[in-house]
Amino acid sequence: MGEERIALRGNLAAQLVFEGFRQNLEALKTSGWMKADDLSFHMSGSPFPVREGQIILNFSDDGIDIETVKLKTGDSQLRASGNLTGWKPWKGDIEVRSDHLNSEDIIPLFKKMILSDKERGDNQESWFQNLDIHLELDIAKGTWKRMKCGPVKSSFLFNDEGLIINDAEMVFEHGVFRFQGRMQSKEEPRYHFSSLIRLKDQPCDILLENMGMKEEYMTGLLTTESRLDGKGNNRKEMIGNMMGDAYIHIKDAQKVLRRGDSVTGIEVRVENIYKARKIAKRIDARLGLPYRAQDWMQLNQSLFQAMKTERRVMFIILTLTILVATFSIASALIMLVLGKTRDIAILKAMGATNKSIRKIFVFNGMVIGIVGTFLGLSLGLLLSTILKHYDISHLTGGIYYLINTVPVKLDVLDIIAIIAATLVICFLATLYPAHQAAKINPVDSIRYS
Repeated sequence: MGEERIALRGNLAAQLVFEGFRQNLEALKTSGWMKADDLSFHMSGSPFPVREGQIILNFSDDGIDIETVKLKTGDSQLRASGNLTGWKPWKGDIEVRSDHLNSEDIIPLFKKMILSDKERGDNQESWFQNLDIHLELDIAKGTWKRMKCGPVKSSFLFNDEGLIINDAEMVFEHGVFRFQGRMQSKEEPRYHFSSLIRLKDQPCDILLENMGMKEEYMTGLLTTESRLDGKGNNRKEMIGNMMGDAYIHIKDAQKVLRRGDSVTGIEVRVENIYKARKIAKRIDARLGLPYRAQDWMQLNQSLFQAMKTERRVMFIILTLTILVATFSIASALIMLVLGKTRDIAILKAMGATNKSIRKIFVFNGMVIGIVGTFLGLSLGLLLSTILKHYDISHLTGGIYYLINTVPVKLDVLDIIAIIAATLVICFLATLYPAHQAAKINPVDSIRYS
């Protein structure tokens, strides 16, 4: 691609003072003002020329104060104010208002601004690479293809990663659309979004046309509440990767999908979930072909199989961990016995019995076990509490039903059982070293030590 070109005309008045220009642009200091009236320009990335522009800027050591910017492009009218500071990146806060905005006037420009380096050419920088600007958008009325909307409010962030959209809300004639996402300039997938859509009696043909889909997919009026997430490098990929939930009245669904009075399935709630398979077999026997009844275990068979496999693997891992801990305690006590052989012999020569020697080493091992249990329990409770109250274990949507974080439940009986099992294992680990210590012959030990 060639260089960006701008055709500019209008009336310009300015009084500017530059200092430090010969050093570098970062050290450049500017003061003064600039005014432009009846301004029009055409940027190569924009589908429409900007006309009837008015700009009033004030320059100082603190940056650029945008007092007024008024522009018209296509059917859209824009008014902006705010401030800019710095140089590569530009930083600032800008507020944009509009009495009427047509999305077709600005979306092509945004798409061009976030072109990847490969698409723009290796010798060109992405426009966003030199920006760090927060923008607040407030539109009284707008147009999104064939859909009228307004008011529209949103918060944008332009930086070297691309365009980030926070808490956008568009009110339509037949509902409301809340949206957040990002359009990335470098990494793929390029587009990410998360949305909440509420519609009532929305004509399907207009909605599908706005989404770039064929009108024959759905007809009629649509009433729904939907939560959708998607990502992709283009509209087709985003629609293909879309996940979420949509709630719609059954009559509207039948009308939209052209199914008459038929349904694709009926769900049955049972009091005892473990009798679902027997109930499904009874329904199968009563209805026969071409109908088929499936219980919840059959519908989620792959999930349950994966969970069983995961439990087996976790059991093996935990068993190996416990064995390692047991052998660690036993080896520590065996090394202690070897190091204290002379002391044990002296104690036995002074009248200590085998039972008392065993008690000493069992007590030593239990102290190690109790301290380790206390530390492990404290750390486990701390991590469990953090996971329970803070969203730091986010799960990918659509994989686990109705949950997006790791569920944590602290049960007192489970905690007591864990403590008891740990202490029992520690006690068993001390028996062999204690028995070996009690078997030491005091005469031989004193003679050869």
